[in-house]
Amino acid sequence: MNEVKAELRANRDKIRDTSKDRDRIMEDLKKMTETIKSQNQKAEKIRKELKVSDSSEIDTKVAELTNQLETCSMDLKSEKEIVNTIKKLTADKDKVREYEAEREAVKSKREEHDALFARRQALGEEMTALRDQEKVLQAKLEAMRGGEGAPSGVNPAARVNELFEQKAKVVEGIKGKRNELKEANIQFRVKVAEFKEYQRALQSFERKVDRIEFQRRRAEQVERNEAFKAEKKERDKQRKEQRKRIEARMAAVAAGCQLFIGGLALRATEEELKAHFVSYGEVTDVFVLIDNETQLSRGFGFITFKTREEADAAIKEVHGQEVKGLCTQHGRLNVKLAEKSKAQKEWEKANLKKEGAKEG
Repeated sequence: MNEVKAELRANRDKIRDTSKDRDRIMEDLKKMTETIKSQNQKAEKIRKELKVSDSSEIDTKVAELTNQLETCSMDLKSEKEIVNTIKKLTADKDKVREYEAEREAVKSKREEHDALFARRQALGEEMTALRDQEKVLQAKLEAMRGGEGAPSGVNPAARVNELFEQKAKVVEGIKGKRNELKEANIQFRVKVAEFKEYQRALQSFERKVDRIEFQRRRAEQVERNEAFKAEKKERDKQRKEQRKRIEARMAAVAAGCQLFIGGLALRATEEELKAHFVSYGEVTDVFVLIDNETQLSRGFGFITFKTREEADAAIKEVHGQEVKGLCTQHGRLNVKLAEKSKAQKEWEKANLKKEGAKEG
């Protein structure tokens, strides 16, 4: 009888282990099903975004457009449109590759899912066989309790009573474990409630942080607006000053006080130009034309004296002279009265009208 009990115990342990394996596989199957569903949704989303789901078709279109660019003559706008189309097709090809990779991942997960499902089926069949064996062993044990096959001198009924007493002890132990489990469940519920409270506090904190961030951004926007207004005010001021300088230069040209200085060196500066001409009279304005890219002199500039006599004296003394540091090496300065541009003539005409209106 002990051998049968041991065999029955081993059989039940095996059933319990097999059941655990089956439950674990079931959990893995559920997780894998969710993963497959998520990957399917992602792949479907990518597929809906694609106009063409075949990379070979995209390659064909790109080749056709490339050949068209190489062999056909077209205007710049058409070429840009074709190049932009090729770029879009290349981006679509990357999405197609991503879509195909997602499909391969789904296929791999499905194969793994099928393998786990087959393993679960095998475990189910194994459990069925073990339960059938358990029934056989249980029947054999019951027969032995009835005295069948018992050796002489053994009282099966007394042995059964002994086993029932052991069972009662086991039941008491189970009750104690259930109470412990109940207490653990209560503690778990307390922890869950504390976690939910923490989540609510975290959400409140995040909303508070969002409000602070919003206020900070709004304050920064106000600062940017104020800075923009100040910058605009400064630009307006600079424009006004620039208009005044232009008016002064126009008046100087009209009065014959502004000189054109040609033949300047690349690195000639306004300070050097003024320092050289200040000895011929009072200089009221000086500027050298600068290249926007190189920031070097464009080879000429203008200088304005207070009177026409000073300007004439400067022309007489400096024109055709080689001035070290101002003109190019072995070159000579070209100094003459500034020519009147179309804008200058229009300005003088308008100012003559204003002066005539004032005199009238």
